[in-house]
Amino acid sequence: MVGDDWYGKYDYLRELDVQVFYFPYGTGVSSSSLRKTIHDSYEKHLQQERQAKPESVKGMKIGLDDEPTSGQPS
Repeated sequence: MVGDDWYGKYDYLRELDVQVFYFPYGTGVSSSSLRKTIHDSYEKHLQQERQAKPESVKGMKIGLDDEPTSGQPS
């Protein structure tokens, strides 16, 4: 998400299936503020999801370097 003064600058991201939103300029509208609000909301949601996990899985590592636990590709 960027202001429309950047219109077209990030169109190349479509090739990567990334959707870019160009917000029109308006009094009191800040794309930086919108990005921060979205980021903060997402972080809060992630923290809530992490806290809701059972203790047995909170410390598990998940990543490309981890071996599958079932022997089957995931």
